[in-house]
Amino acid sequence: MLLELAEALDCPRCRDGYGLVTFVTRADRRRVLAGHLGCPMCEVEFRVEGGTIRFGHDAVEETTAPARDAGEAPPGAGPGPTWDPQTPVRVAALLGLGEGPGRVVLLGPGLGPLAIEVAGLAGRVEILAWLEDGAGPAAWGPADLARGVNPVRGADPARWPVRAAGLDGVALARPDEDLLEEAIRALRPDGRLVVLEPGPGAREALAGLGVEELASDPSAWVGRRR
Repeated sequence: MLLELAEALDCPRCRDGYGLVTFVTRADRRRVLAGHLGCPMCEVEFRVEGGTIRFGHDAVEETTAPARDAGEAPPGAGPGPTWDPQTPVRVAALLGLGEGPGRVVLLGPGLGPLAIEVAGLAGRVEILAWLEDGAGPAAWGPADLARGVNPVRGADPARWPVRAAGLDGVALARPDEDLLEEAIRALRPDGRLVVLEPGPGAREALAGLGVEELASDPSAWVGRRR
């Protein structure tokens, strides 16, 4: 996790907009490999292990089970969705990741495991890679993290650990309305939203959520927050 990325994050419990404070145990060139994030308001803490930020049931104060080894998959892990090999190229292009440096984007559930490939197609961009149980590698190495990948596990799809207007772009796949509402809350004005394989319900929801459509076809919808 990039040290400065904590400024774009927020406590998923109280969401007071104060961000999270980073406590570093081990780091490599401003990448936090071990430590924790703390909320200055409700004082909950979230672990950072192997560069991965762990929310939800992985909160420090709630952890009673022994910690897993770095390469050990979580209980009940299963395979994530399979994407066409060109999907990372498409996601990077639709998010406009070549348009400027210093951007922070989120690849939502199902797309997080593509973060390494997407980061390799972009310039200076930080990617929050949303990983569900069993999706993606159990751990990425320091060289992978240095490319701008910030893995996130255990986040609640209905309460993202991201500050309002904290992101420059979000890519989602087959989202429900909760995901769409959180994505738009997290986007800055003019931030870009990419939806792969949007169903009719998602298209209807997008029409009333304050985003301007830029392009669409049966397989994808692209818009920006007004």
